[in-house]
Amino acid sequence: MKPPIKERERERGIHPADSCIHVELTGAEGTAEVSISTDSSKTEHHVGAGIVAFKNSREIYTETQRLNIECTVFQAELCGIGMAVDWILNQRKRTASYARNVDTKAALLAITNKNSTHPLAVDTRRKIIELRTIILITFHLIKGHTGLKGKERADYLVKTMASYDLTTTYDALPVSRGKQLLEDNHTKI
Repeated sequence: MKPPIKERERERGIHPADSCIHVELTGAEGTAEVSISTDSSKTEHHVGAGIVAFKNSREIYTETQRLNIECTVFQAELCGIGMAVDWILNQRKRTASYARNVDTKAALLAITNKNSTHPLAVDTRRKIIELRTIILITFHLIKGHTGLKGKERADYLVKTMASYDLTTTYDALPVSRGKQLLEDNHTKI
């Protein structure tokens, strides 16, 4: 059985003044009490996302998720950012500031764009806006595989753990893949 195709949705109920999410595009790693890095991976055998959080140069949290093999790296990146935001939500102000280091500009732009309709981006954006009232969260675009400790650790986690974990946590197909499957089935008839 094929996974569902996820419908796009619009963001509603957020005042325009509250909808701005700032991203640092300098390439420098963000500094805060807790630094969180994410990464994603897609091979012929798995698609996964992972996060790692550091406080005082000590690893304090890791998580990986496996996505449906039909999912894209973009979806995996959005899942990784969403996992980090969910973890911050669960912390409920145990730390005053978080720096999110992400190496995918497209995922960051999807989350910061108030007109984005991707369901993962919209959901993550809502949570970020909710968190901003109690916690400082900064987003930083960094270059991938540049030797940053958090980035390298997240890369290792997603490539190893997602390949062993057989539980799929996200299985919505991208619309483009759904269209391709329909076209393939139609040409077989």
